[in-house]
Amino acid sequence: MNDKTKLIENLIKAKKIYDKYLLNKDFLYVFKNKLNNKFEFFEMKCVRSNFLHLTGVETKIKALDFYKNLEKNRIPLDAINYKRNGTTKLKLQIFDRLPLLISTPVQVCFQDDFFTLKLEVDILLNKPVIDRKDIVLGLKQMENFDFFVPASILKEEPQKIGKNFSRVLFILEKNKGDKKYSTIKYRVKDIEFNKILNSINCDLINKELLLI
Repeated sequence: MNDKTKLIENLIKAKKIYDKYLLNKDFLYVFKNKLNNKFEFFEMKCVRSNFLHLTGVETKIKALDFYKNLEKNRIPLDAINYKRNGTTKLKLQIFDRLPLLISTPVQVCFQDDFFTLKLEVDILLNKPVIDRKDIVLGLKQMENFDFFVPASILKEEPQKIGKNFSRVLFILEKNKGDKKYSTIKYRVKDIEFNKILNSINCDLINKELLLI
Protein backbone atom coordinates (compact mmCIF):
# COMPACT_ATOMS: atom_id res chain seq x y z
CA MET A 1 0.00 0.00 0.00
CA ASN A 2 1.25 3.48 -0.86
CA ASP A 3 2.55 5.23 2.26
CA LYS A 4 0.29 8.24 1.75
CA THR A 5 -2.70 6.02 1.09
CA LYS A 6 -1.97 4.43 4.46
CA LEU A 7 -1.77 7.91 5.95
CA ILE A 8 -5.23 8.76 4.62
CA GLU A 9 -6.56 5.50 6.02
CA ASN A 10 -5.15 6.30 9.46
CA LEU A 11 -6.49 9.85 9.29
CA ILE A 12 -9.99 8.53 8.58
CA LYS A 13 -9.71 6.18 11.58
CA ALA A 14 -8.56 9.07 13.77
CA LYS A 15 -11.40 11.27 12.53
CA LYS A 16 -13.97 8.61 13.50
CA ILE A 17 -12.57 8.62 17.03
CA TYR A 18 -12.57 12.41 17.21
CA ASP A 19 -16.12 12.62 15.84
CA LYS A 20 -17.47 10.04 18.28
CA TYR A 21 -15.88 11.27 21.49
CA LEU A 22 -14.90 14.94 21.15
CA LEU A 23 -16.45 16.77 18.20
CA ASN A 24 -18.82 19.58 19.22
CA LYS A 25 -18.47 18.70 22.89
CA ASP A 26 -17.24 20.73 25.84
CA PHE A 27 -15.48 19.29 28.87
CA LEU A 28 -15.03 20.78 32.34
CA TYR A 29 -12.03 19.52 34.33
CA VAL A 30 -12.08 20.06 38.09
CA PHE A 31 -8.77 19.48 39.81
CA LYS A 32 -6.93 20.12 43.06
CA ASN A 33 -4.02 22.44 42.35
CA LYS A 34 -0.91 20.78 43.75
CA LEU A 35 0.82 24.11 44.39
CA ASN A 36 -1.90 25.87 46.42
CA ASN A 37 -4.24 22.98 47.40
CA LYS A 38 -7.22 24.87 45.96
CA PHE A 39 -9.97 23.35 43.83
CA GLU A 40 -9.91 24.86 40.34
CA PHE A 41 -11.31 24.15 36.88
CA PHE A 42 -10.85 24.78 33.18
CA GLU A 43 -12.90 24.14 30.04
CA MET A 44 -11.88 22.32 26.87
CA LYS A 45 -13.97 22.85 23.73
CA CYS A 46 -13.59 20.64 20.66
CA VAL A 47 -14.59 21.66 17.13
CA ARG A 48 -13.75 20.54 13.59
CA SER A 49 -10.80 22.90 13.10
CA ASN A 50 -8.93 21.36 16.05
CA PHE A 51 -8.61 17.95 14.41
CA LEU A 52 -5.77 18.69 11.96
CA HIS A 53 -3.43 19.94 14.69
CA LEU A 54 -3.81 16.68 16.62
CA THR A 55 -2.69 14.56 13.67
CA GLY A 56 0.66 16.22 13.05
CA VAL A 57 0.13 16.06 9.29
CA GLU A 58 2.19 18.43 7.17
CA THR A 59 -0.11 20.29 4.78
CA LYS A 60 -0.94 23.75 3.47
CA ILE A 61 -4.68 23.01 3.61
CA LYS A 62 -6.46 25.14 6.21
CA ALA A 63 -7.62 23.25 9.30
CA LEU A 64 -11.37 23.50 8.69
CA ASP A 65 -11.03 22.72 4.97
CA PHE A 66 -8.86 19.74 5.84
CA TYR A 67 -11.58 18.31 8.07
CA LYS A 68 -14.33 18.91 5.48
CA ASN A 69 -12.29 17.39 2.63
CA LEU A 70 -11.33 14.36 4.70
CA GLU A 71 -15.01 13.84 5.48
CA LYS A 72 -15.70 13.73 1.73
CA ASN A 73 -12.55 11.68 1.04
CA ARG A 74 -11.20 14.50 -1.11
CA ILE A 75 -7.70 15.00 0.28
CA PRO A 76 -5.17 14.94 -2.60
CA LEU A 77 -2.20 12.69 -1.76
CA ASP A 78 0.24 15.35 -2.94
CA ALA A 79 -1.26 17.85 -0.47
CA ILE A 80 -0.24 15.93 2.68
CA ASN A 81 2.92 14.48 4.12
CA TYR A 82 4.44 12.99 7.24
CA LYS A 83 6.59 15.37 9.27
CA ARG A 84 10.27 14.53 8.94
CA ASN A 85 10.72 14.26 12.71
CA GLY A 86 8.44 11.21 12.82
CA THR A 87 5.80 12.79 15.05
CA THR A 88 2.92 12.27 12.59
CA LYS A 89 3.13 8.50 12.87
CA LEU A 90 3.52 8.66 16.66
CA LYS A 91 0.43 10.87 17.04
CA LEU A 92 -1.72 8.62 14.86
CA GLN A 93 -0.46 5.48 16.61
CA ILE A 94 -1.79 6.67 19.97
CA PHE A 95 -4.85 8.58 18.72
CA ASP A 96 -7.16 5.76 19.86
CA ARG A 97 -6.15 6.52 23.48
CA LEU A 98 -7.56 10.05 23.24
CA PRO A 99 -10.98 9.08 24.71
CA LEU A 100 -9.23 7.99 27.92
CA LEU A 101 -8.43 11.62 28.65
CA ILE A 102 -12.13 12.49 28.99
CA SER A 103 -13.36 9.47 30.93
CA THR A 104 -10.62 7.98 33.17
CA PRO A 105 -8.09 9.21 35.79
CA VAL A 106 -5.93 12.03 34.40
CA GLN A 107 -3.65 14.78 35.66
CA VAL A 108 -2.79 18.29 34.48
CA CYS A 109 0.38 20.33 34.27
CA PHE A 110 0.55 24.05 33.50
CA GLN A 111 3.00 25.99 31.35
CA ASP A 112 5.08 27.35 34.25
CA ASP A 113 6.01 23.77 35.12
CA PHE A 114 7.01 22.57 31.63
CA PHE A 115 10.63 21.50 31.28
CA THR A 116 10.89 22.97 27.78
CA LEU A 117 9.64 26.11 26.07
CA LYS A 118 9.29 24.20 22.79
CA LEU A 119 5.80 23.05 23.80
CA GLU A 120 3.55 25.69 22.25
CA VAL A 121 0.62 24.87 24.52
CA ASP A 122 -0.66 26.10 27.89
CA ILE A 123 -1.80 22.87 29.58
CA LEU A 124 -0.69 19.24 29.40
CA LEU A 125 -3.36 16.63 30.08
CA ASN A 126 -2.24 13.03 30.53
CA LYS A 127 -2.68 9.66 32.17
CA PRO A 128 -0.83 9.32 35.52
CA VAL A 129 1.77 6.83 34.24
CA ILE A 130 5.37 6.47 35.43
CA ASP A 131 8.43 5.40 33.45
CA ARG A 132 6.58 4.68 30.24
CA LYS A 133 5.38 6.68 27.28
CA ASP A 134 1.68 7.35 26.81
CA ILE A 135 -0.62 9.90 25.24
CA VAL A 136 -0.25 13.51 26.36
CA LEU A 137 -2.73 16.10 25.11
CA GLY A 138 -1.61 19.71 24.82
CA LEU A 139 -4.28 22.39 25.23
CA LYS A 140 -4.02 25.98 24.09
CA GLN A 141 -6.08 28.87 25.41
CA MET A 142 -8.17 30.62 22.80
CA GLU A 143 -7.17 34.25 22.46
CA ASN A 144 -9.55 36.58 24.33
CA PHE A 145 -11.48 33.63 25.79
CA ASP A 146 -11.32 31.64 29.03
CA PHE A 147 -11.53 28.17 27.47
CA PHE A 148 -8.91 25.90 25.92
CA VAL A 149 -8.84 23.77 22.77
CA PRO A 150 -6.95 20.54 21.94
CA ALA A 151 -3.84 21.61 20.04
CA SER A 152 -1.32 18.77 20.04
CA ILE A 153 -0.81 15.10 20.87
CA LEU A 154 2.48 13.76 22.21
CA LYS A 155 3.71 10.28 23.03
CA GLU A 156 5.95 10.84 26.01
CA GLU A 157 6.72 10.04 29.64
CA PRO A 158 4.88 12.82 31.53
CA GLN A 159 7.57 13.24 34.17
CA LYS A 160 10.10 14.07 31.46
CA ILE A 161 8.19 17.06 30.14
CA GLY A 162 6.73 18.62 33.28
CA LYS A 163 6.37 18.65 37.05
CA ASN A 164 3.80 19.46 39.73
CA PHE A 165 1.01 17.49 38.08
CA SER A 166 -2.39 18.10 39.66
CA ARG A 167 -4.95 15.32 39.98
CA VAL A 168 -8.23 15.75 38.12
CA LEU A 169 -11.17 14.95 40.40
CA PHE A 170 -14.10 15.28 38.00
CA ILE A 171 -14.68 15.51 34.28
CA LEU A 172 -18.05 16.90 33.15
CA GLU A 173 -19.41 16.98 29.61
CA LYS A 174 -21.98 18.93 27.64
CA ASN A 175 -22.85 19.38 23.99
CA LYS A 176 -21.67 22.49 22.19
CA GLY A 177 -24.28 25.21 22.66
CA ASP A 178 -25.70 23.83 25.91
CA LYS A 179 -25.43 26.34 28.74
CA LYS A 180 -24.85 23.95 31.64
CA TYR A 181 -22.81 20.82 32.30
CA SER A 182 -25.09 17.96 33.32
CA THR A 183 -23.14 14.77 32.48
CA ILE A 184 -20.42 13.25 34.68
CA LYS A 185 -17.80 11.50 32.56
CA TYR A 186 -15.46 10.69 35.42
CA ARG A 187 -15.25 11.27 39.15
CA VAL A 188 -12.89 10.19 41.90
CA LYS A 189 -14.61 7.93 44.39
CA ASP A 190 -15.10 8.71 48.07
CA ILE A 191 -14.79 12.50 47.91
CA GLU A 192 -17.43 15.16 48.55
CA PHE A 193 -18.58 15.82 45.02
CA ASN A 194 -21.19 18.52 45.68
CA LYS A 195 -19.05 20.32 48.27
CA ILE A 196 -16.14 20.64 45.84
CA LEU A 197 -18.34 21.75 42.95
CA ASN A 198 -19.93 24.40 45.15
CA SER A 199 -16.52 25.62 46.30
CA ILE A 200 -15.24 26.39 42.78
CA ASN A 201 -18.10 28.85 42.24
CA CYS A 202 -18.71 27.80 38.64
CA ASP A 203 -22.01 28.91 37.09
CA LEU A 204 -21.60 26.45 34.19
CA ILE A 205 -22.76 23.43 36.22
CA ASN A 206 -26.36 22.19 36.30
CA LYS A 207 -27.77 22.71 39.78
CA GLU A 208 -28.99 19.11 39.89
CA LEU A 209 -25.38 17.91 39.84
CA LEU A 210 -24.67 20.03 42.90
CA LEU A 211 -27.23 17.98 44.83
CA ILE A 212 -25.52 14.62 44.21
